[in-house]
Amino acid sequence: MAKSKVTTTDLKQFAGMLEQNIRDFNEIESSMRAKLNSYDWRDNMANVFKDRFEQTKPPLADMINKMEVFIPYLKNKADILDSEYLNG
Repeated sequence: MAKSKVTTTDLKQFAGMLEQNIRDFNEIESSMRAKLNSYDWRDNMANVFKDRFEQTKPPLADMINKMEVFIPYLKNKADILDSEYLNG
């Protein structure tokens, strides 16, 4: 099986993509919450929807946390490759 080669640029770009995704997730959650709170929607289906929306938050928060931990790891690996293998 062929292996893919990863460059320091790839690692840094992936870390940047994770950072952007975190910002996007947070913006979507904030916007959705603001919209839900602005509506005078109080029937049973509204309660079901709001409950399900709240249930998505813990798994998403867990994923965001894992992404936040992985970002410095990727950046550190890129720095190590840059300093020890490409400039050394």
